[in-house]
Amino acid sequence: MSWLVETWTQLDLIARFGDRVMALNFDEFLLDVTSAMRRVLAQLNLPLDEGYLAGVASSPVLSQYSKAAEFAYSPQVRADVLSESRQRNADEIGRGMRWLEALAAKEAGVARILGA
Repeated sequence: MSWLVETWTQLDLIARFGDRVMALNFDEFLLDVTSAMRRVLAQLNLPLDEGYLAGVASSPVLSQYSKAAEFAYSPQVRADVLSESRQRNADEIGRGMRWLEALAAKEAGVARILGA
């Protein structure tokens, strides 16, 4: 349900405000921080500073778990944690997907989001 609300809100904002809104995928951000930050700076019309970009990309903050900074947390660790969670929670995820599909059968907006 929260995924649906978040996705619907994001798509609505993009539809209403077009180029003023920049969708940023967190996993893609982590895979190439420099390119993502370059896009963010351009979106906000801020000066491009390669030194700043290099500093952001090498920041220790990006290699720590945000809720417990003493733990290393790389894009690979994140992918592994998500994969394990998908396996462990497969039944609940399946129930959620069936709920979304049933809702999509009744609501055109939900069907558009699931089809996107």
